[in-house]
Amino acid sequence: MGIFSKYTFFPIVKIAQYSFNLLEYVDYYRSNLPNVVILIPSDDVFVKGGHRRPIANKFLLEVVLRSLDENCIKYTSNKYFILFLYFLFKLKLIKIHKKSENNNVQEFYSAGYFLTSMPQYTSRESAYNRNVSFCSLTSDESNLGKKILNENSIDEKSIFVAMHTRDNAYGSNLKGTNYGDIGGHNFRNSNFEDLFSSCEYLNSKGMQTFRMGADQFSIENINKKDYIVDYSNSFRSEFMDIYIISKCKFFVGSTSGIWGTPYLFNTPILGVNFIPVYDSTMSSRDMWIPKKLWIKKEKRYMTFKEMFSIDRKKYFSDRIYHDNGLEVVDNDSDELLNAIMDMNSFVDGELVFSDKDNWLWHKFKSTLPEGHYNVSGNKSRVCPSFLQRNQKFLL
Repeated sequence: MGIFSKYTFFPIVKIAQYSFNLLEYVDYYRSNLPNVVILIPSDDVFVKGGHRRPIANKFLLEVVLRSLDENCIKYTSNKYFILFLYFLFKLKLIKIHKKSENNNVQEFYSAGYFLTSMPQYTSRESAYNRNVSFCSLTSDESNLGKKILNENSIDEKSIFVAMHTRDNAYGSNLKGTNYGDIGGHNFRNSNFEDLFSSCEYLNSKGMQTFRMGADQFSIENINKKDYIVDYSNSFRSEFMDIYIISKCKFFVGSTSGIWGTPYLFNTPILGVNFIPVYDSTMSSRDMWIPKKLWIKKEKRYMTFKEMFSIDRKKYFSDRIYHDNGLEVVDNDSDELLNAIMDMNSFVDGELVFSDKDNWLWHKFKSTLPEGHYNVSGNKSRVCPSFLQRNQKFLL
């Protein structure tokens, strides 16, 4: 820290922001932000509504800090200095500036603000297509992960896929939230059981499936399927969350925070049940499939062009769908299975995109609004099987 330093707060509370905020900051840092210092607050610095806001994953934060050191990126965890800045902010002597929808990251940082909140943005394709992952585990950490697998009767050498579906258990233990009513985010939820046939397919290819998640409902008879490890309801820990994500063949996730974590380790991602439809995976290693919307009054599905015609910010509440007569339709088991088959072949380097696949993909991209990151350089694409099945919605 120096007299001319500027500061940006690292978002410790939401695990998605460990990648979506940090990776693009790191990508932008070296040539543009040499005098900016990252502030790493402890979990007792910020209090909201009388409650502490805990660190999303303390082990992952340790790994991130180690990576910052290895990349010579400046940061401080000095609690008293951070509290001092926060005290000045509460007295309204300084302001914490946040990036608005109207400015890009270059405009935001070039403004020269003294104190900022590290923005989340998706404008730098290179941030998600690193040749070398930003984070990695040490040999001791890898050996500890293998030991824990062995202690739970899982072969440390086995090939596995990690899967996470946000279900209705999310937020059910949080007081003072509106999860579960029409003002919440249940539209983002889905059922893990819809992935059972996908897990069976992976088993036929010699792979196990790890069911991920900190808050997951128990599923009757899931433990009778020896190719599914119900990790979320057995030996889950913050450390093993990161070990599994960093070591799996690929990660299958919906639009819930943990799906961003694989980007820190260059783990390929298959996004399923993605909503809002604007959201997509972002690496050339990835693929994705969105949910669909059913118009109840007209008894038909929205086309993709119709979905993209609605401002993204209007998609973020169950109430929006309820009040506009829209039913959110999850990917069915066949769509999920075909997407898993596409992704497995893709990761193995065996997936061949036909001329029709490429035509459908470009047709889909033509429905995207100007400036969407799938138009402006993002190398991720929708699974070809999904577009083949749903090409009628490309009109």
